[in-house]
Amino acid sequence: MEHTGLSSIHDWETIQVSGLVSCQDLIQIDTTSTAEEACLKLIKNSISSIPLYDKNNKSYLGLFDLNDLVKHIYLCISKSGTNTPTRTDHEFDSFYSQKRIQDFSKIKNKAELYDLSKISSNDEFSFLSKNVLKLSDISTFDPFYAVLPETTLMQVIDVFASRLHRVAVMCDGGCISGILSQSTVNKFLVQFLQHFGSSNFSQKLALSGSTESLSGINPNNFSMSELMDSLSWNSLDSFVSKSLIDHKLDKKIIWAVSISTPVLSALYLFQKHQFSSLLIIGSENVTVGSISISDIKYLVMPEFRSLIGESCLELLQKIRQYQGIVNSRDSAPIFSVNATDSLKSVMVKIAATGSHRIWVTSKNLPSNNFAAESGSVSDKRNRKNNIPHCDKQNPITSEVSHVSQNSENQRDLFNDSLYGDNNSPYTLNFLDHNGVTLKLTPPTFLGNYIIGVVSLTDVFKRISSLTVANNDDCIDFTSMN
Repeated sequence: MEHTGLSSIHDWETIQVSGLVSCQDLIQIDTTSTAEEACLKLIKNSISSIPLYDKNNKSYLGLFDLNDLVKHIYLCISKSGTNTPTRTDHEFDSFYSQKRIQDFSKIKNKAELYDLSKISSNDEFSFLSKNVLKLSDISTFDPFYAVLPETTLMQVIDVFASRLHRVAVMCDGGCISGILSQSTVNKFLVQFLQHFGSSNFSQKLALSGSTESLSGINPNNFSMSELMDSLSWNSLDSFVSKSLIDHKLDKKIIWAVSISTPVLSALYLFQKHQFSSLLIIGSENVTVGSISISDIKYLVMPEFRSLIGESCLELLQKIRQYQGIVNSRDSAPIFSVNATDSLKSVMVKIAATGSHRIWVTSKNLPSNNFAAESGSVSDKRNRKNNIPHCDKQNPITSEVSHVSQNSENQRDLFNDSLYGDNNSPYTLNFLDHNGVTLKLTPPTFLGNYIIGVVSLTDVFKRISSLTVANNDDCIDFTSMN
C-alpha cells in the first residue's frame, strides 16, 4: 500500500530547490571588479545577473544585473544632478549631456578608458571603470533575494509571481550553491509536463543540455503510468493546458518604437518604466523585431558603443549579426503564439528558444474597435492636438514622463488613464522617432495582429494561483474575536 508523501515521484509543489541548482557551475565576480568586467562576463556566459563576492570577508554582497546596467548607462549620459524629464516642453539638452554621449561612444578599449585626454575633464565620465559593487541594485528592481536549500518549488514560484526573476540558493557558511532563475524553473517544469498526453504538441521538446543538469529528479526515470498517477503533476498539466484566453493572458497593452526611434528613447523606457522589451515597427505597421533589456548590455563592447546615438533598428541589426556569428545560427525576429494556444505551449516555446517572453497574436480584431484610429502614423500624429515640436534625437517629450516607476500598479494606472481603452482591450502604445507617443492599431507579424505578450512572470502568477485559496471558499473567523 502506498502512503501519501511516500510516493516514488515527488509532487512538484514540494520539490526542494537545492536539487535544481545542485549541478550548476556558479558564475560570480569579485566586488573589486569594474562595470566593464561584469558586463563582459554577462555577455560571455549569456546570463542576466552575476553575484558579487567579497574575497576578504568571504561573503556575497549582492547582485549586478541588466537593470542596474541600464540605470548606470542612463545616469552616465544624463547631466549631473538632472533626473528624467517631468514636463513635455523640455528640450533634449536639458537632461542629456551630448558631451557625455560622445565620450561614451569614443571609448574604444581599456587603454583609452584611463587616458584622461580622451575624456572630458569636467564631466568625470567613468562608465566602464566604475566599481561594480557601487552599481549593485541601483535600479531598485529585482533585488538580491536569498532562499534556503529546503525552500520548495512552490514557494519560489510565489516569489517569481511577485516579479522577481531569480533567487540565490544559499548553503552552509553563507555560500551560494546556485542562482535559480525563472528560466531554469520553467525548463524543469516543461521537462515533466511534456510527458503528459493532454498537451497540443505532436512532438516532444528537444531541450538543450541534459535533464540531469537541472535536477536529480529526472522525468525519464519514471514510467508513464507513474507520471499519470501523480495527482500533483496531473493537476498542473490540466491547468496549464488551458488556453491563454481561459487564463486571461491573451490581451495586454504593448509598447513599440519605430525603426528610426533612437536607442536613447528605448533606454529611457527601460529605465523609467522598467519595461523589458519593446517591439520595433516598420512601414505599414509591420513588426520587424524587438529590442530588449538584454540587448543593452552589448553597448559595453567597443564595437557597439557608438550605436548609443543611433536608432533601435541599427543596434538590433548589429547585435543579431554578432549573435549569428557567435552562435552559428540566425534567430527569429520575435517568437509568438496564438491567443487560442495553451499556457503550456508558451512555457514550451520559452524553454526551447531561451527567451523570456512570447508575443501573443490573433488573426482578427473585434470590428469597429479602431474605426476612429484608422490611418497612417503621420495621419494619427496630425490629428493629435497641442503636440510640441520635438528634435529628432529627443528621447521622449510626451506624457509618459509624468509616471513614477515605483510600482506596477502606478504603471497600470498610467497606461489606463493616458491611453484609455477606447472600448477595446487591444492597444499599441507607439513611440515614434520624434519622441511622440501615439495610440495605434496593434501591429502585424506574419499576417496576424500582435495583441499582447506573456512573460515568465505572467506564467508563474498563474501557476501560483493554484495554491491560493478562493475567498468564497474561506471562512471568516474575525467575528469570533
